[in-house]
Amino acid sequence: MSKDMECIVRTQFEFFGRISRSHENLKKSGAANITVGLIEARLGALESNWEKFEANHEDLATGGRMRPR
Repeated sequence: MSKDMECIVRTQFEFFGRISRSHENLKKSGAANITVGLIEARLGALESNWEKFEANHEDLATGGRMRPR
């Protein structure tokens, strides 16, 4: 595997961890601290991570060429 692909795969694992922990991390905020603003901020971060995850997936599917972000 090329260095570029190794880097993308490593990054994918990081994004996978962030995405998969997002709900649990929100619950850790505590019911009293969960506001519309907090949910909107967390949702924005989740959407951003998902977009990056999808872009990296496309890079892997096309041979590991990372696009500038």
